[in-house]
Amino acid sequence: TKRDKVKRTIRDALVERERIHARQCTVRQATNKECAVFFADNHFDGHASNASYFVVLEHDGSIVAAMSFGHPRGVSIDDKSKTNETNKTNEKSKSIEMYRYATKEGITVVGGVSRCLSFALKQINRKDGEVASLVTYSDNNLFTGDVYERIGFEQQRMTEEYFWSDLGETFLPRYATQKSKLCNLFEDVTADDVKTKTENDIMIDHGFVKVYTAGNTRWIKSLNNVKEK
Repeated sequence: TKRDKVKRTIRDALVERERIHARQCTVRQATNKECAVFFADNHFDGHASNASYFVVLEHDGSIVAAMSFGHPRGVSIDDKSKTNETNKTNEKSKSIEMYRYATKEGITVVGGVSRCLSFALKQINRKDGEVASLVTYSDNNLFTGDVYERIGFEQQRMTEEYFWSDLGETFLPRYATQKSKLCNLFEDVTADDVKTKTENDIMIDHGFVKVYTAGNTRWIKSLNNVKEK
């Protein structure tokens, strides 16, 4: 549960974890099913269902780290191309997003991010052609993102994040309350309501409060110098 993951995050910050070096691990491509289970158990946000490529590190026959990738979400990594749909499409086709990275509970894999990235990029470049850039996000509520900075990512911008709460047991992420989904979320919301009211109006009418978080940081890494060896 989310509560268990919060407890784990606090425990990992306070208790020394077992350290394994990535060079002691076997790296391989993994399946969606394997990583869905691993991320459900070990990543705060669980599995990213739209991911399409997966890499794991194994130690003594057990998965100790996993990473997933897919097409970048949102607009082009080049802000200047926002006004040019052709450039936007071209940029997105040359970039990928790292959706998730996680290690097994109680374990730190030293150099795990770098080893997974190196393996994945070689495989993706071989299959789909050279990738120009890599994008990822870090959750400012939990992490500083310094691991990405250490391996050559640059901070691009921070994004605003929020969720809706009924101040009880129900918490809804913003993507679950998009206007197109509100008719399914609430039985009394009609198509006319969606046309005439804002998301805020409908959620507040149903007793929810918007809660802002620390947001995410968007990171970008140029891969023009990544060549297969």
